[in-house]
Amino acid sequence: MTRALLSRLRRPARVREPRPGTVYLLVSCRHAGVVKIGHTGRLTADRTRELEAAPGYRGFAPFTLVETWAAPDARALETAAHRRLRARRVRLRVGARELFRVTPEAAVRAVEAAAADLGRPSVRPLPWRALAAAAALLLLLLLAAGLAAGAPLPSLTGAGR
Repeated sequence: MTRALLSRLRRPARVREPRPGTVYLLVSCRHAGVVKIGHTGRLTADRTRELEAAPGYRGFAPFTLVETWAAPDARALETAAHRRLRARRVRLRVGARELFRVTPEAAVRAVEAAAADLGRPSVRPLPWRALAAAAALLLLLLLAAGLAAGAPLPSLTGAGR
């Protein structure tokens, strides 16, 4: 055995604490069929903005958020999904190791299968689409109610003050 292998065998195994967070799926608007699967413990919108400015990902920006999942161990779920898609990884010289050439639907299936592999089939997409639709509907209802009551349209530019 080589010296490097022997030293690796003698090291104690690292215990990694689960890190709750969000696993997200982004689609490149510049390159059709390229998706990014990542994880974050922060807002996905903030992470998306960071990625769009990062050197390894800038050439694929802008990104569109397709789906998010709450996960008790986001890093483990992301890693398991990456393993499922490793044959479809986009190979680049500079960073950006989390890009895959698959359809968004195939990426969603990979994340959900990875969750099942980890024994967590209950991982569900966060309802961000439903929340956005509900917020838009509420805004329309409030606007319609104001117009029905004879209120003038609100100015979005601040003009008329």
